[in-house]
Amino acid sequence: MRIFKILRSRLLIVTLIILIQIALYLSVWFYLENKYLGVQIAAYIIAVLVAIKILGRNESAAYKLPWIVVILLFPLAGIFILGMFGRVKLNKKTTEKFRDVYEVTQNAVKEPSEELKSSQAFGQSTYILNTCHLPAFNNTYNEYLPTGEIFFEKLLFELSQAKKYIFMEYFIVEKGVIWDKIHDILLHKVKEGVEVYFMYDDIGSITKVKRNFYKELRNEGIHAVVFNRYFPIAAAIHNNRDHRKITVIDGVTAFTGGINLADEYANIKEVFGKWKDSGIMLKGQAVDSFVALFLQNYNVMTRNQLHIDDYIESNHKIYEVSGFVQPYGDGPRPISNDYVGRDIYLNIINQSRHYLYITTPYLIVEYSIIEALCNAAKRGVDVRIVTPHIPDKKTIFLMTRSSYEPLLNSGVKIYEYKPGFIHAKTFLCDDLYGVVGTVNLDYRSFVHHYECGVWMYKTDSLKSMKADFNTLVKVDGIVMDLKNSHLNFINRFIKNVLNFFAPLL
Repeated sequence: MRIFKILRSRLLIVTLIILIQIALYLSVWFYLENKYLGVQIAAYIIAVLVAIKILGRNESAAYKLPWIVVILLFPLAGIFILGMFGRVKLNKKTTEKFRDVYEVTQNAVKEPSEELKSSQAFGQSTYILNTCHLPAFNNTYNEYLPTGEIFFEKLLFELSQAKKYIFMEYFIVEKGVIWDKIHDILLHKVKEGVEVYFMYDDIGSITKVKRNFYKELRNEGIHAVVFNRYFPIAAAIHNNRDHRKITVIDGVTAFTGGINLADEYANIKEVFGKWKDSGIMLKGQAVDSFVALFLQNYNVMTRNQLHIDDYIESNHKIYEVSGFVQPYGDGPRPISNDYVGRDIYLNIINQSRHYLYITTPYLIVEYSIIEALCNAAKRGVDVRIVTPHIPDKKTIFLMTRSSYEPLLNSGVKIYEYKPGFIHAKTFLCDDLYGVVGTVNLDYRSFVHHYECGVWMYKTDSLKSMKADFNTLVKVDGIVMDLKNSHLNFINRFIKNVLNFFAPLL
């Protein structure tokens, strides 16, 4: 029965159709190349020219080199694959819509606090402002939520208090205990006259809910939208998924973090041992930024355009709290010309002086981040990284472990989460800086996905994050070394190949 269900799944059917298209395209190219010498010579000339053009791109060598190798080894096939998957080319209408939506939402959020301009964090904050056009705020309540169980307890309560509207944007939604509780609240709120807007990523949820799930929600009065439908045409845009996790309630409360709407995130269902995740709740003016982030993707995916001025709270409560919070968003090119998620992490690593604590489900990054982590450890920073002990994907786990050796040799301390899978994406540095968000330490988050997070400076949440990390390491951490993370020859060869081509995937 399960095999029959898999064979009928939309994910499998659409993927097979796309693979057949690619196979047909490639077979034609290979036929032409082998049949006509002129085509073969032209292909090599074009391949060299394309490789030179790629070499001149303003990108990391880790992103450019794999494409150059593929194109030079397989000219016709390489050029075809590059054209299809190497660069997203949106049509003019879609590009203009993205730009219009982003311009409106970015201009709606006010300028940063003058107080931050005199602090040592001003450079990091300015980078986020210049790339995302979202400022820092010093009057926003922020609470770190160390587990999925705590996250959902807070989320359900805040949803039940909604009076005007609810925005929800998630990579994964799956029917179960958690969804049933959220769904019941949303239906109740619709009956009360609350506007409910719900968006989920198609590929992220494709095996979790039915194809017409969004129609079911619409029939119940929920304004549901599917992000980037997975259609049976080979196209690069399928690679760009909405990996954000955002809830906004009445413009006064917001949630984000690594937690999706499924039972394993609260350990109601066990899939890879015990699941460890985290999130953050904001109340106050910084919530304006999450209103903007939600509308950026929602308004591009629907004809029902929402005007940000109708959802920005005009009279925020002023919270007497320490420090600054600064939400940010990231997206693939041509939507974003910067690798915001990666660069925020790099800025924190490079400015660390005493300690740097990181949790991440994956550790598949370019050499610049590995080098920055190694350099931090060599200059005396206590660098600690926690990754899963039970993987969700074995090949990804292999690639993650392959990053251990240079880090361990430089003095970085690595721990694996013994009870199961850690999905939290957090950075904590020197009791000064912290990040809670959706950005993994991998190429998909840095290059291909739409992501978001909250950068913090001297907030009370940092104390909670530090206590959680110390407990995580002392109670549930397996200390990794060169011996217990050693890969045999075959695995080392596989990981070298996978690591080389990781930026393309």
